[in-house]
Formats: sequence, structure tokens, C-alpha cells
Amino acid sequence: MDKENIHDLQRKARNDNDRKKILLMADYLCHHPGQSTVPDPYYGNDSDFELVIELLEDACEGLLEEMIHNEI
Repeated sequence: MDKENIHDLQRKARNDNDRKKILLMADYLCHHPGQSTVPDPYYGNDSDFELVIELLEDACEGLLEEMIHNEI
């Protein structure tokens, strides 16, 4: 869900067309301007995990809207 994950996936992609399909969940955020990634809360506290859930719920909502809009 962060830039490191993107780089790992891009290295494994078969070609440029596949690389273009790799996006961050944060690309679908609607209500968290300026948030460029979904952070890893593993070493954080409860509020860090709560932020991740909030971001993922927001991003899932944005992804669903994108899918409906583009009829994916």
C-alpha cells in the first residue's frame, strides 16, 4: 500500500502495460487530501490502526465509485 510495494510489484510485472495497472489504494481516497499512501500501522498504536481503517474505507468507496463510473 506504499511506494515500496508499488516498486516490488512493478519489478514483477511482465510488461509496461501490466505496470500501468498497478495503483495505490491512496489513489482512490476522496476525503483525505494530501494523504499519498496508506501507512503501515504495525509498529504504531491503536490510533494508527484506526487511521488505516478510515483510509481504507474511504479508498474502497472511491474505488467502487470509479468502477461504477467506468463500468468495470
